[in-house]
Amino acid sequence: MSPRLLAVIDTTQQQHSRLSVASATARTPSPALSLSSAVSMVVPLEYQGGGHPGTMDTSPDGEWLYKATWYENINDPEYMKDHPELESLMPFIPAYQGWVERSSYVRSETPASSRRGSNVSSSHKLGDMVPTYGKDGQIVGYKPNGADKYTKSIIISNRTHGLRDVTVADFKLGTRLYGPLAFPEKRARQDATTAQCTSGSKGVLYAGGTTWLPSRKCHVISDDRFSRTLNDDTLANAAACVFPSIRDLALPSEYDVAQEDEQPDLDLEECREKEQDMLNRTRTALQLLPNLSEAIQTTGLDYPGTSALIIHGKSVEDGTPKVRLAFVDFAHTHQHDEDMSPDGVLFGIESTMGIFREQEAVLERSLAALDDGRKPWNA
Repeated sequence: MSPRLLAVIDTTQQQHSRLSVASATARTPSPALSLSSAVSMVVPLEYQGGGHPGTMDTSPDGEWLYKATWYENINDPEYMKDHPELESLMPFIPAYQGWVERSSYVRSETPASSRRGSNVSSSHKLGDMVPTYGKDGQIVGYKPNGADKYTKSIIISNRTHGLRDVTVADFKLGTRLYGPLAFPEKRARQDATTAQCTSGSKGVLYAGGTTWLPSRKCHVISDDRFSRTLNDDTLANAAACVFPSIRDLALPSEYDVAQEDEQPDLDLEECREKEQDMLNRTRTALQLLPNLSEAIQTTGLDYPGTSALIIHGKSVEDGTPKVRLAFVDFAHTHQHDEDMSPDGVLFGIESTMGIFREQEAVLERSLAALDDGRKPWNA
């Protein structure tokens, strides 16, 4: 099915419906998929970026992502005809298949993978309490994960499908994270939140991700705890979670990779090859992000609270490196409103590019050391 454009209805707990993008042209929501079109069992998402634990699963073959939400995505060709300016975003938006009632499928408790070094189970159960973190990354309390409040799931293409040794990173964009329909209490709460993190100062928050460490051949996870420790001076550490150097034997994470005394058994040429590959991926991402900025500017919409997903890995078919960029989470997207503060999304993309350029320089220096015959951990 070809990708179709996203417009979003945000239905609150009080069952109040509102169209975020263009209420004057709202259409009847697409019907729920029958089980002949969907699946009766899903598996936990293998590579989680940000987002709430327990809200995202995939079809057994990994092709489709089931995201528990009450945001109905209307992606029909007629809507695109009414809003042709949004077509520029199509290369970045996951394909949309429809929605299903969550009661129409069951969730397998079998983890999607057994990632060495990760102590977190992919089969996060609904109703679990999840920690909340302070600015220093320390736990300050607990709250319900909220996953069980959703009755529907949208089905969108899984951008990690077809890749192995996957890294996926979630960069929450914007200095403003709410739309014009947010209640004053929510505005005040989210303004206070952004002021305490890099969203307010840089227009971007590293919301977490899953990193493939080429030096250890394992995954490590960075989540909200690590994200909250980042400030303007340390935000570049997030770039190392996306494009790690061969020297990065372990990254900051709540779920620490097992530490081993010996260094990786890699010869100099293997180190050079892996480092050059990571540098190439970093440069590819730096080429993709300006394209997203340009596409956003052509639409005339504001995109508070959206995320840029940076995804890379190797093709399962031929092993070639792949880098993908996805633009997701349109719950608060709205027509530009002069009475509201700027959404800061473009600023956030530029800040993300800034820390990627810093990591590019780190990789270049590491390659120079390798060219001098020095392994990174001996340099």
